[in-house]
Amino acid sequence: MNLDELTFANRQLADMLKSGMPLEGSLHQLCSTMNRGELRTELQALEKDLSKGASLGEALDRRKLPDFYVKMIKVGAKSNNLPAVLTMLADYYSRVNNLQTRLKGLLVYPAITLGVMLALTLFVAYVNQNLVADMFFNDQELSALVSSILNSSSSLIMLWSPVILMVLLVVCFIVCLGSGNIRRYLRWKLPGFREASLSQIASCMNIMLRGGCTLDESLQMVQQMEKDNLAGEELAQWHERMASGQGKLREIFQPGKVFPLEFIWMLGTDEEKLVRGFERTAELYYDREKQRVRMFLQGVVPMAICTLGLIAALQFFPLILALTTMMEHMGP
Repeated sequence: MNLDELTFANRQLADMLKSGMPLEGSLHQLCSTMNRGELRTELQALEKDLSKGASLGEALDRRKLPDFYVKMIKVGAKSNNLPAVLTMLADYYSRVNNLQTRLKGLLVYPAITLGVMLALTLFVAYVNQNLVADMFFNDQELSALVSSILNSSSSLIMLWSPVILMVLLVVCFIVCLGSGNIRRYLRWKLPGFREASLSQIASCMNIMLRGGCTLDESLQMVQQMEKDNLAGEELAQWHERMASGQGKLREIFQPGKVFPLEFIWMLGTDEEKLVRGFERTAELYYDREKQRVRMFLQGVVPMAICTLGLIAALQFFPLILALTTMMEHMGP
């Protein structure tokens, strides 16, 4: 689902509800201004269900909307504070959309670099092995000499080992993108992705507490959202400590492999200020993610150039050796 479109829709709905327009009418007017797509289809179906007398909770359960979004809308309706919750959701999905856009850019650049490097290594290996010797077809002796050098085992290794390496890297990259388990694991290991995930979790906690959820409900909800990765395990431990009667925040929130000490320290020790603590934490890791992505992109360019230079030097070495031998053969 287009998060940018979801952000805009939430802001429009919040403004219409604040002006006194009922939810069904707000949804109808909003859908009339939206482009065709998945979100418009779901909101139109939601409006029809409500107009037929279904409760908001029942209507939401039938729709293919994000789980977190559905839960927060129910919280907002229950607390009679739906416009404020919609505004908070708009801010949340706007930030999530910005995070995802930067992280996609972080993946696109290595993909382009790998593709270019694979194409170049294939081209150089093919030219060196198949076309260079043909340049001397008028002189059979020179052609045989160049062919013997370029087709020697050492030359073949230098020509084709970079190609094999690039193919393996491209395959690994595709496998990592296609495997959900690998993506979930790397999400907490790669710089940029880890900070983005921490910011998103803190932002979820912040918006739920601000929306009227209790700390126990918020922890349980985020734990379900992160149940298939390392963060879910540590969140479950936090929830278990809270359920066992450990009341102090320092006893409930403890650092681990996913949540560093800095994350815990930023939350503070005062439960009344916990909402602000999660907000500060989300902002800190959001800014840090931007810095990590910027540093990565700035570092990839010179590293890619140096790597291409080394690969070119390795692949052109057999050709240089062949030309040197040829010049010696042609010498007086």
